[in-house]
Amino acid sequence: MNWKVAKELRYRGMRNASSNKELGLLGKKDGALIKALAEEHEPCILVAWDNKMHLSHAQALDHFKMTLAVVDQRAKRGGLSEEEYYREVIHRWAHRMVVQVPGTVVKYSPARASRIKLRLPVLDVS
Repeated sequence: MNWKVAKELRYRGMRNASSNKELGLLGKKDGALIKALAEEHEPCILVAWDNKMHLSHAQALDHFKMTLAVVDQRAKRGGLSEEEYYREVIHRWAHRMVVQVPGTVVKYSPARASRIKLRLPVLDVS
C-alpha cells in the first residue's frame, strides 16, 4: 500500500500498517513480493490494487497462506480520483482487513467486501 496511507493508518491506531517502501520491498514483482512478505513479515495482510493478483498468483498465495485484500479497481468511484478512491476504500475497510481470516482473499469496494476463492490449476496426475 502507499506509504502515506500506511502512515495514516498508524495514526488511527493500526500500529503494524506498513508499505512496500517502508519494508524495503519497493520494486519487487508480485511473486517475489509475496515470497518476501511470507518469509520476513508473516503474519501480514497484503493490500493490493491489482484485481487479477489472486488469479495470476493463486499458487503462491495458497502456498504461503497469504492473506490478500484487493481494492476493487472496477467498482464505481463516485467522482473520486484513483488516489482518493484507493484511500477511501482502505480507510473504510481497514478494521475488517485486520481481522480477515488468514489465507483468504477479499475484494473491497466502497459498497461491499466479497470473499474470493482461489482457483488453483488442476494437476494432471495420470
